[in-house]
Amino acid sequence: SFSSQLQEISVVLREEIEPTIERLRKEKQEYFNFVSMKEEMQRFQRFDVAYRFYSAKQLLQQGTSDFDELTQKKAEIEAQREKLDGPLQRVRQKKEEVEKLLAKRHSEEKTARRDLKLFSDALEDLKKEEQKLAKKLAEKRASRLSETSHAEAAEEEVKRVKEALENAEKKLEGLSTGGAEAGGGASLREKLKQAKTKAAQLEAEEEDLKTELKHVDEELRQVRAKLNKSGESAAQMTTQRDAAAARVAALEKQLAAEAVDEEKLASLREEMKLCRREIDAAKHEAQESQHELNSWSKIAVRLPRGMHPHKLHGQVFELVELKNDYLDFAKALQLLVGGKLEYVVVEDKDASKAIFKENNFASSRRRVTLLPIQDCQVGKICDTAVRLTHLAL
Repeated sequence: SFSSQLQEISVVLREEIEPTIERLRKEKQEYFNFVSMKEEMQRFQRFDVAYRFYSAKQLLQQGTSDFDELTQKKAEIEAQREKLDGPLQRVRQKKEEVEKLLAKRHSEEKTARRDLKLFSDALEDLKKEEQKLAKKLAEKRASRLSETSHAEAAEEEVKRVKEALENAEKKLEGLSTGGAEAGGGASLREKLKQAKTKAAQLEAEEEDLKTELKHVDEELRQVRAKLNKSGESAAQMTTQRDAAAARVAALEKQLAAEAVDEEKLASLREEMKLCRREIDAAKHEAQESQHELNSWSKIAVRLPRGMHPHKLHGQVFELVELKNDYLDFAKALQLLVGGKLEYVVVEDKDASKAIFKENNFASSRRRVTLLPIQDCQVGKICDTAVRLTHLAL
């Protein structure tokens, strides 16, 4: 019936149409809210862009102003620095002059002290030599006195023998004229002969003593001259020592009188520390470079005694390929250790063993392999001279 249809329509409207309409209303409201929010967001974005533009413009103006101010300050600082560079340059020049003066004074003081020590040592040596010469002179004088007394005694003996000889000659003359007793003539001649012999010996001894006295006088004269010379040298050394001591005292006094600015001295010490650090750093870098160079340098190989130099062919700096017998371990080992395995080419296996033992490569920090030349594979040789040399070998 019609009422039932109306009821069904109302049910459909209530259960299906109205929820759909309500949902569409909500979606419409949400859409309106979304559009409104989007417009509001766009408006705020325009405000944000305008604000950012304004802020950036203000910041640019402020930065330009600050840049101009900093440029002006920089110009003022440059002018002030140029103004202060003059006194600073004078201070540095004064510092260099003071350093040179101090170095010169220290060098002069060191030289003066060394000269003073040399003069003192020389003076001590001269004093010792003078004492030795004085002792020797005293001994010579004592010996001369003894020799003089012996000479005087010999002269007395010669006089006595001459007198006895004269008496004997008188007696002989008397005997020759017949005044001597029988049997007494031969004994008197013998005594006369002995007396003449003794007189000759005494005369010879007298000549020897005179010669010895001449030598002693000459030695005494030389000793006196040497003593006089040593006395003059000692006086000269003393004068030089006194002059050196006076020079040292003057230098010390001059150094003490030098005015030293503590601040400048402290700054100089800081600069010296910085220079020493730079020098130490440079030395360390040079040492590291030297170590690195040594690590890549050629291997020094000693040949055993008696081995011909042709047994050693040289070092291989780039290993290209080995024979098949070595490919299983040597090439793989070279790749494993990163090319650190080094090769030296020798004539044969006997030379390899002898050179390996001579250089003690077993305990060396370098991994060295000695390759006989017949075990090396050589490719194409472009140089004719090298090829001919290889063929000659």
